[in-house]
Amino acid sequence: VSVILLGNQHLAWKLPVELETSCGKFLREVFWMDLVPFLACGYRPRFGDSRDSRRQAKYHEGDEVVVVQWRRKLGQEDRPAGMTDARVRSESASRRSESA
Repeated sequence: VSVILLGNQHLAWKLPVELETSCGKFLREVFWMDLVPFLACGYRPRFGDSRDSRRQAKYHEGDEVVVVQWRRKLGQEDRPAGMTDARVRSESASRRSESA
């Protein structure tokens, strides 16, 4: 399972680090996502509601975009790859202060 969202959303939502399901345990991993290649190919961020007809979404310009994904835990010693919440918090705050 992968979710694409802004860094500050990731922190506010407090997504679980580990999920236990009937299919096993899954670990959360967080990675940066660079939207520039997607924007260059025609991708346009949207709100997904009535605001799309009135204005262009620019929310991605004020914060880092991250991919949060859960992968099957391989054993007791398995640790998640990617960034810690502390790093997401630091980078997200830095990006918001640059855009202000």
